[in-house]
Amino acid sequence: MVFRISSATEGRVSQIGSLNIQGKHYAVDRNVVLNFIGKDRDGYLQTRRLAIVKNKNDNVPDDITELLMSQQDIFYYKVIRIAGNVYAIRDLRRTLMVCRAA
Repeated sequence: MVFRISSATEGRVSQIGSLNIQGKHYAVDRNVVLNFIGKDRDGYLQTRRLAIVKNKNDNVPDDITELLMSQQDIFYYKVIRIAGNVYAIRDLRRTLMVCRAA
């Protein structure tokens, strides 16, 4: 998974991997397009998911995607600098990933 912040208002999450569900194997290869609306009083980015763009080899059926993806309207993310170019990205409950800025 790659979390990209392109600007103050745009970002995307690239998801590449595989799923095994009830004996069936699926390839995941997609980009989730994000719109950052603003920050709340605690510094969380208010975020809307604008689109899920599947690449040609992503074969996860839409009904499975609907079950796996959160359906809320607005998501909250906070980017926290740990040290140098290392950052943690968290939501309201937990740290989702630790990453290095390019």
